[in-house]
Amino acid sequence: SDIIALSQNGDTQPAVYPNPASERVNIVTGHEATIRIYNPAGCLLLTQALQPGANSVDIHSLSAGVYFCDIDGTKMKLVKK
Repeated sequence: SDIIALSQNGDTQPAVYPNPASERVNIVTGHEATIRIYNPAGCLLLTQALQPGANSVDIHSLSAGVYFCDIDGTKMKLVKK
């Protein structure tokens, strides 16, 4: 399956790669955070607490399409295939 990883080093913005994904989103953060995933209409579909280091978020239940992620105020686009 394809993997999306979000990396945050110091004050840098998280990066998403590779994109699209199908099963899981892997997130690496240097601090505690929360990821929120929204559909294009702005409805919150998933919320998960993140710990410092590597995290995995299961997105297999989402339908194929475009979603929007918010990690403590940093917004990015996520494509689920």
